[in-house]
Parts: sequence; C-alpha cells; structure tokens
Amino acid sequence: MAASLARGSRGGEFDSRTLVATIAKKRAERAALLGYPTFAAFALDEQTAGSVDVVNKMLAQLGPPAIANARREAADMQAIIDEEKGGFQLGAADWQIYAEKVRKAKYDFDETQLKPYFELNHVLIDGVFFAAGKLYGLTFKERHDLPVYEPTVRVFDVFDADGTQLAIFIADYYARSNKNGGAWASAYVPQNGLRGTHPVIANHLNIPCRRPASRPCSPGTRSRPRSMNSATPCTACFPM
Repeated sequence: MAASLARGSRGGEFDSRTLVATIAKKRAERAALLGYPTFAAFALDEQTAGSVDVVNKMLAQLGPPAIANARREAADMQAIIDEEKGGFQLGAADWQIYAEKVRKAKYDFDETQLKPYFELNHVLIDGVFFAAGKLYGLTFKERHDLPVYEPTVRVFDVFDADGTQLAIFIADYYARSNKNGGAWASAYVPQNGLRGTHPVIANHLNIPCRRPASRPCSPGTRSRPRSMNSATPCTACFPM
C-alpha cells in the first residue's frame, strides 16, 4: 500500500508532482478569469450542490458520524487481530481483509455467496436498465453494427419514453493490460442543445477476466455489486 500511495512522487520521469502543481495553478487562474474565487467554486456553480459552502456544510454533518462509525469498526477489527495474536496495530492496508473477517464473525456473511446474483448481464439489463426505465422512462437497445475498440465493449442506443433517441451508451467493463485502473464515466461526444448533438456516454469498470485470449470475456461474467454505479452516466442522457 505504501508503494501505491507513493506513485508519481519518487522522482524521475514518472514523478507527477510538478504536473499536479501546474494543473492546480492553471485551474485557479481559469477560475479567476471567470470571476470565481476558487476552482472549487467554479466547478460547483452548475452542480447540484451549487456552492462550496453547501458542500462544506454537508461534509461537516457527515464527518462526525462517519468517524465514529469508522472507530467502532476499527475496534472490532483490532479485537480480531488481538484474538488471532497478530501482535500489530490495525493499519489502512489491513482494513479490507479484517472487515471481511468481522462480517463473517458477526453476521456469518460471505460476500462470495452473492456472486451468483450479480452476473454482469443480469446487473446491467435487469438491474441498471430496468431501474432507468422505471425511474426515467428510458429504454436501451443494443447495437452490433457499430465498430468498437475492444471485442468486449457493448453499445446501446438510449431512448426516451416517447421513443426519441437521447444518446448512445458504451459499456466497457473488463480490465485490460492497456487500460487505466479504477472506474469512471466519459463523454466522448458532449450533449449540445445549440448544435443539436446527442451525447455518447461511456461507463468504464475494471472487472477482472480470467480467461485465455482465445476465450474472451462474455456478458455472463460475474460482477461485483458496485457495478450498479453504471446507472450514473444514464443521467447524462437527458436533454438539457
């Protein structure tokens, strides 16, 4: 974990500290040119929160109970470490494995028992798309005529309740050697009411695929529950 946290700060050609500082400076300059006191104020101006004060107030409300809960969880984990005669103090790198041990000890919960219910295609079609239809009236139709940059990538047309096409949604869920880690959403074509362009939104995850190259991953691969975050980019399909 220490090596991971130190990425980009060890000197040499891959040290990104100077670049990060330059980006922060340019963001501050951009915000000032547009009349904002900080980049945070600029970034939040058109977001749901609306202002830095609102965000800080919300974080101040969340902070104390979140810290109290984390301390309770840490105490439970430390108890298991002591019970196992581990002889060390709980650290950040230990959190995930001992959190699982606490769940197992207190609730007899094994996360692997949920995996059969989170087959990726089931999560996407019967979970995310179904919820988007119930909440927003959206429907999705998969397309096979468009070229993709990776065989496992799937493309869907997104339609409004009246049948009007709103967007194209790209699902890119599997990890690859040439793909950045993490999970994110991208707007390959931004929505523009003035020009009349519809958005092309992509959702990227990094679900491991443990199959040989001759047998590429299919939609039947099991996903983790957090794949429900795929619903997030769907909100970008709405007209402005």
